[in-house]
This record gives sequence, C-alpha cells and structure tokens, in this order.
Amino acid sequence: MSYSLQYQVLHFALLSASFFSENQTLLLSDVGITSGPAALEDNDGKIYVGEQMTLDGRTVEMLGSGTAQPGIDLLGLVVPTGSAVDVMVMKDVDTGEKLLVYPEGPPNLLSAIAVVLSVDQTGYDLTVTGTICFCPDTHILTPRGRVPVQDLGPGAKVLDYRGTAGTVATILRSRHRSPAAGQQPVVIDPGAFGEGLPHRRLKVSPQHRICIPGSDPHGPDPLLAPAKGFTGLPQVRIRQADRPVTYIHVVTERHMLLVAEGIPAESMLIGDRSLRSLDKAGRRKLARALGVADAALDRHPAAQPCGRVLGVREATALIEAWRIRVGDTGERAWPDHQQPPLRAVS
Repeated sequence: MSYSLQYQVLHFALLSASFFSENQTLLLSDVGITSGPAALEDNDGKIYVGEQMTLDGRTVEMLGSGTAQPGIDLLGLVVPTGSAVDVMVMKDVDTGEKLLVYPEGPPNLLSAIAVVLSVDQTGYDLTVTGTICFCPDTHILTPRGRVPVQDLGPGAKVLDYRGTAGTVATILRSRHRSPAAGQQPVVIDPGAFGEGLPHRRLKVSPQHRICIPGSDPHGPDPLLAPAKGFTGLPQVRIRQADRPVTYIHVVTERHMLLVAEGIPAESMLIGDRSLRSLDKAGRRKLARALGVADAALDRHPAAQPCGRVLGVREATALIEAWRIRVGDTGERAWPDHQQPPLRAVS
C-alpha cells in the first residue's frame, strides 16, 4: 500500500539512542527543507520499530515515533509552542541519514527557531485515523439547554465553554461494526474530573481532545489533549468489548471547545488525519456545508485549533501531575463554564 507523507532530512549524524533519552531540540538549520508529498510503500500501514520499507525511492528503517512541535526563543530558552504533530523517525539504510517523517504534515514553523521532538522507540499505525467525535446520547450544551448530540443538525446553535454561541455547520456519522483497537471509544465515568464531572458517562473517540485538567478553558489558548491520554486516571478507560460503535462528528463553523456532559471537549477539527477518516462523499458533504472547495478545507476556521493541541506524551505528564496534586480532594478539573443566556440565540 502507498501512503502520501512529507519528511525532512537531518543535516548531522545524531545517534539513534539520543532521540529517545529526552526531548530533543533541533534548530531549523539542523533540518532540511520539507520534501513531499512522497510515497511510503508498506504492506499494511502498521510500521514497527526495525521494519524496513521504501520512502521516496529510499530504503528506510523505522526507529521510533512521537510528536514534533515548533520551538520559539523566550529569554534565551527554546520553548515549545503551537500544535504538536505526529512524527516518525527513520534512517536511510544506505546513507545513514536520519529522517523526520510527518504522517499528517509538518509542524507550522512560522516564527519558530527550532523543532522540539518528543519521541519513543514505538511503532506507528498509519491506518488509524484521527476521528474526532462523540458517541450517541452525549449531551451537548446549547442556548436551550442540554441536547443529545444525535439531535443536533446544520444550523443548530451550541455554546462553547465561555458561553459564546456558535453554529453547527454539519453533522457526520461513521459506524464501525468491529472496531480496531485504535477505534474503540474512551469511556469517562462520572466523577473522573471531580465533583460529578462529567455529569453522565461520556464516550468519545480516542483522538477526541479535551481540555487538560487544571488549565483554563476560558483562556485564549487552552491546552487540548486526546482522550486516550486520560486513561491513566482511575475512572477513564478504553472500551475492550468487540461490538459496533457509532461516532457522531459535530462540525461547527469554527473550531470550538463545546460543553459535553459538563466538560470542555472540542468540536471536530478539520485536519489531515481527521479528513482521512472520511470517504469522498463525506469530504464533499463537509466542503459544501462549509462553503469551500475540497482543496481549501485546511484553510477554513474549522481547521484552526481553538487552543494548543498537545501530543499524548506531553498530555499524559500534565494529567498525571494534576492527579497527584489534587489526590482525593474531589477538586474540579476546570472552573465552571459560563451558563447559557436566559433567551435562546436565534
């Protein structure tokens, strides 16, 4: 099978083990220009450490995977900022060159001085899409109160965590009769985030992003983490049962931090990986609903994250720090969301 990816070549010989000892900061002068789209040829899209395959005519070997994030200069220190993207670290078998391979596109390095890597010696599954969606019967806050997600439709008004109204552009659905491990929903039980939050059991896709506990969803740049990064908490788990799952994608006219069962959870972010979860008909429906050409979906406001998107590794560390800090106090993970206005927004 062929997968379209982008990659950069490192300009120096860094020992493979050094990638995985701690976060690595690579100055922009350390990496080459982004090449691609380039074809990666692999039998099944499941890339294992040590596996060899062909990328852009090169024979490459998989070393590990993780995230890459832009780095800026702050008082003489390089600080990661902006959205983290998935990255695979590979080696050209013939030349020994190290490659940074981006399944969903490279990080946005505008105004950055470095690339900050956080990688492990783990493989990567190109077949798992970044579906961002809710399971049916999830209650979403609207100006008229809580509404089951399956009852929302185009033009419906919803509220973000600040109490600001937004509009649903379209609702998409997908069904998996026998979901793979990466498609099983994350189950969040009541009280997982303190004081009865969520209000009811919440089920979302593994890549669905939720605000990091202890951070401010009311702020201009909330920290957003994939739901699977919360599974270290006692009342959060990945469903194991092999039974069908239906996912409902809520696409709003701008990316929003919705209120789902009382907790801040995103609407669908239109990114490369989430778009790969849609067939051609789904992409056409989405483009029509947003009033843009298919090729321009990535420039729509629904494709611009409403906060800082974190990778699983960074998110897990922040979530664990919050868990240790609050212990069994029952402290809420986030400040109260803004209540809906008394009169419905038309």
